[in-house]
Amino acid sequence: QTWFFDCNQWLDTKEGDGRTERLLPASVQNPRNNRVTYKLRVKTSDRPGAGTDANVYIDLRGDLGSTGKTLLKNRKLNNFERNNFDDFQITTRNLGPLKEMLVGHDDTGLGPAWHLEYIEAFDSATGVTWYFDCNAWLSSTEEDCRLERILPASLENPANKRTNYRVLVVTSDRAGAGTDANVFIDIFGVNGTNTGRVLLNNKGNDFERGQSDTFTIAGRDVGPMKKIRIGHDNSGIGAAWHLNRVEVTNLKTGEHRIFPANCWFSKKHDDFQIERDLYPGDVPDLNVAYEIVVVTSDLPGAGTDANVYVQMYGTEGEAGPLRLDNPKNNFEAGDTDVFNIRAPDCGDLQKIRLYHDNKGFGAAWHCEIVIITNKARKRTWFFYCGQWLDATTGLERILQASDTDPRASLVKYTVTTHTSDIKGAGTDANVCMEMYGTKGRSGVRELTGKGNLFERGKSDTFVYKMPDLGDLTELEIWHDGTGFGAGWHLDYVEVHSSATGKVYYFPCGRWLDTKEDDGAIRRRLQVSYKDPRSFKAQYRVSVTTSNIRGAGTDANVFIQMFGDEGETGRIKLDNPGKNDFERGNTDVFLFEDKNVGNLRKIRIGHDGAGLGAGWHLQRVVVENLTTGQVVVFDVNRWFDRSEDDGAIERDLYPTQGAAPGDNAVNWRLVVVTANVSGAGTDADVSVTLHGDKANFGPYTLPAPKEAFETGSTDTFSLTTPELGRIQALTIGHNNKGFGAAWCLSRVELENMNTGERYIFNFNNAWLDTKNGTSRTMAPSSYDNKMAGTSGRETTDTMAKAGEGKANYRLELATGLGPEGAMVDGRVMVDIIGADDHTGRQLLEMPEEGFQPARVEEFGLAGLPMVGAMRQLELVHAGSRPWEVRYVKVHNETNGEKAIFVPDGPLYPGVPSLLTPWTPLPCDYRVEVQTGDTFGAGTNARISINIFGEMGSTGRTELKYDGMEPGGGGGGSGACGDVCATKPFRRSALDVFTVRGLQDTGDIRQIEIGHDDTGAGSAWFLSWVRVTNLTTGASAYFLCDSWLARNKGDGFTRRLLTAMSNVDPTHPNAGTLADGTATAHVTVSPREGPPLGLMPLHDPLDPAAAAGLARKLAGGGVGGSGYKITLHTSNMCMAGTGAGVFFELIGEYGSSGTVMVQATPQQFSRGSSDTFIYPRLPFLGELLQLRVGTTGAGCFATWHLRQAEVVHLATGTRYVFNCHNWIDKKVNWQRVLTATAAPPVAVAVGTSMGV
Repeated sequence: QTWFFDCNQWLDTKEGDGRTERLLPASVQNPRNNRVTYKLRVKTSDRPGAGTDANVYIDLRGDLGSTGKTLLKNRKLNNFERNNFDDFQITTRNLGPLKEMLVGHDDTGLGPAWHLEYIEAFDSATGVTWYFDCNAWLSSTEEDCRLERILPASLENPANKRTNYRVLVVTSDRAGAGTDANVFIDIFGVNGTNTGRVLLNNKGNDFERGQSDTFTIAGRDVGPMKKIRIGHDNSGIGAAWHLNRVEVTNLKTGEHRIFPANCWFSKKHDDFQIERDLYPGDVPDLNVAYEIVVVTSDLPGAGTDANVYVQMYGTEGEAGPLRLDNPKNNFEAGDTDVFNIRAPDCGDLQKIRLYHDNKGFGAAWHCEIVIITNKARKRTWFFYCGQWLDATTGLERILQASDTDPRASLVKYTVTTHTSDIKGAGTDANVCMEMYGTKGRSGVRELTGKGNLFERGKSDTFVYKMPDLGDLTELEIWHDGTGFGAGWHLDYVEVHSSATGKVYYFPCGRWLDTKEDDGAIRRRLQVSYKDPRSFKAQYRVSVTTSNIRGAGTDANVFIQMFGDEGETGRIKLDNPGKNDFERGNTDVFLFEDKNVGNLRKIRIGHDGAGLGAGWHLQRVVVENLTTGQVVVFDVNRWFDRSEDDGAIERDLYPTQGAAPGDNAVNWRLVVVTANVSGAGTDADVSVTLHGDKANFGPYTLPAPKEAFETGSTDTFSLTTPELGRIQALTIGHNNKGFGAAWCLSRVELENMNTGERYIFNFNNAWLDTKNGTSRTMAPSSYDNKMAGTSGRETTDTMAKAGEGKANYRLELATGLGPEGAMVDGRVMVDIIGADDHTGRQLLEMPEEGFQPARVEEFGLAGLPMVGAMRQLELVHAGSRPWEVRYVKVHNETNGEKAIFVPDGPLYPGVPSLLTPWTPLPCDYRVEVQTGDTFGAGTNARISINIFGEMGSTGRTELKYDGMEPGGGGGGSGACGDVCATKPFRRSALDVFTVRGLQDTGDIRQIEIGHDDTGAGSAWFLSWVRVTNLTTGASAYFLCDSWLARNKGDGFTRRLLTAMSNVDPTHPNAGTLADGTATAHVTVSPREGPPLGLMPLHDPLDPAAAAGLARKLAGGGVGGSGYKITLHTSNMCMAGTGAGVFFELIGEYGSSGTVMVQATPQQFSRGSSDTFIYPRLPFLGELLQLRVGTTGAGCFATWHLRQAEVVHLATGTRYVFNCHNWIDKKVNWQRVLTATAAPPVAVAVGTSMGV
């Protein structure tokens, strides 16, 4: 079979995304047959300075892949000019439906700042045009200083969403009110869109005292206007400006709004702000007063002259970026600066984004802490930084909120780096690191100090104070590759925490060098509590050069050791001042290096330097003076390019002193090339031996140039560790040289230690690009002379030639019941396929027999290729019936897999003919408990993958019916038309019914996590319970950990293992308390198909099932249908114009979320509105009512007095008292508890009553 690996991207530090290596997915389809041309049209905005001279690139992303970063080039000289369209073409793999586009530039040229309006992408394969709306700056000096943006794909042309706005700006009539600065405006809509900053051209006479100036600007139609952001750049002699008001008219829709200001935009007046958010005059001022205190660290050079900004994120929104500025010289070393600013109320602050623009002399800044007080809420939050913000470590930081001042409990971390004592180990580069612990991460820390740091064999110590990170788990360390001799060999890092008193070690022992090892200059190190110095061992290596002519060498000799606890690097064997490796001499070398444990093999050789480089080595003896192990390697071979096989380095295996099973095995390999025209090859041939104890290879055969010619027989010697009995051999070539195609007749393999002999018949198979350059073959015959066999051992599986053979792997699971053991007798299987069958094969009895709940594995090699597996015959000769849960069969030759499940016990001597088990789709109930800790909820997309004994379901997103993807805790999900429920909120229990997934059998593990999107993506997961609603299988998974990049261990996905006989430990476990959300089902009050229950009890619980049966047997007790009456309070503004929903929760389940189909006059002040739903399922005794509104519209708040629910079949009446507001403060919903009420008589004549 031929595999294709599509790339179609640059591997170049100066082209594309600058990467020099890529991971390419395999495909059986030729990607050149699936190329698609995308025609791009780029529209630069029509505003001053919108064009760019920088190099622009894009990354087009679809469901099937992405283009990677690709420069936009064509034959035009001046692309991306103001108000111009520029056309480009990109030919690449088919990306499928487009999802998004990354666009950016390299910030080069005289005018790099660029304002992009939108980009069109025409898919030539489908004829569909996709649009990517931007309408924002890509600039290091404008707006948010971003050079890259990710634009979502849309089928709607953004040009159709443009409009013209008439803007009237009224400057106040007071002394000094006018300005000469450049004024800009940004208009925001209620749906979150904005026009982007637009400059209001000041021609010299605009914005004078008492003057009204009118401008017409073009921009995105933001819909109903919510606010404007207006300000100036503080340029000119008289920059201070007192604005009276702004009036904005949308010329397309006619909407007209007035935005009062009546305040200074000045660095010398009021709160020193030159940019503000203004709200319409008929809307209350949503801005509140903040006091922002910034403490610059008392370190040399800690101050900055750059412009500093802060952006706040809270539970009710975000504010900023806000420039921190006042008349004094801010941000000096050791200073505390206070800023009083009015900004939108963000609710309880969760985090801030702190950054500067890197301008001015001495822009690098070391910030200690930021303290923010919301004066309206009288709340203060602390944001500890304690880091440099500079070009090396990054210009911005995301800081998490704390209710207490962390400076009172800072922890001292002493970090010591140990540079290795090998040649060239030191570095002159700038080194940074970041620590990760169970309570958070340190942020990027630059390792700086006096003197020459990171010198060979030296240790350097650095001290930091920061909030407690808990127990350290990982440390990431890197350098910037600058300086002469940037490559660095790091031995290990040692960290002492004053909080825990522990010493944490992070072993490395590798190069951070683009020219050494794997080329990486950034490594993530795992924690160890054992001092790496204890991992060292003293070695004595004795090397005996043979006593034959020309045996000595002048080359540089090295050794590398491999053991069961790791490996050393290449160690040069050299005794200074002595002439080593002379004929007949034994040279002894003493050194310290990594303790590799039991020595498994060594690699020894030389570099071929010098006049007499050829070397004949007799023996090597390695003594581990720390453990006492002595291992002997007998060699007696040339290390010479002109002798023996031409090798100058070899892997050697022990001949004496090795651990059991580690002694060397010598093999003779005979390769016979077919005697047909053109059969020979010039390529390099390699083999891999597959044994039942271990594998060896791929090993390139050291063949002379005349090897593998037509009809030739070539013999090789090789040494391996103990492999056990050989199950298969893989042979192939690298397709290099002229005439690489090769026709192979057979391969013979002989174990020179035991006399075992294997023959692999390839029957003149071609190994080429058409048929594949490698083949794996099971032995065609096997001969064991040491076992005393008189002739060749042959079976029906070896009678035929190797072609048509297959290797099978079986996994047999014994049952859990009383018949789940079988300790005597024989077990045989016969795999039956569409083309052949294997014949009965004996499965070797395990040492303890087949024990209950145990899974045993078996390998069957060299059996017939049966084709598609149709049946499995399973028979045993035990003394009693035997329960088998399943048998998995994997054809390792063609990859086919099948599962066979018996339908009962297997009786002795009675063959059972099993057919492949096909998993049926089933439904799962997934209960997810979010933790009760600050910031525990998430807005990210949550997905789960359920693993069981029969496979996995694949990743499935957990969302409510109708919810937009990723509509998590930060926004209202959708149910039917609209629904107000937000999943994954703090302390909430979310219940989902996931339908049509694969039945995995017993549930063993789950993988759960999120995609790290949204402003509040961090999530604290308490526990998960998964129930198979078809079989009743249930499992509980305890987590109690953060899933977050910036909290805990930094992981956003976790693999959880089911706990046995453990129930959730959360205090609200098993109940639907306030804040509970359940899976949504839309129920119409009109006629429709019956709705099934979503049970909250265990489907297999006999007590619950019996209780439900008694309910349903009691005449009309179990009948469907409910009437609900909602009483709006008789008080000012009690009514609501938003959509209303409810959910009934009873002892037997939930109704799901039901959207009330109301008329505009309903839910007004003092009204009582009744709705009848005759097809709502019977829920048993009603326990709770969840009721709320969608929160949409101008009058979304609602004051609910009471709700009444009547079961139509019995007249049972339930009353739910509220007497409270349903508004934003309670997430637009409340959960009410039922109170006892007398029954009523109900006559049901219609499907809906109001």
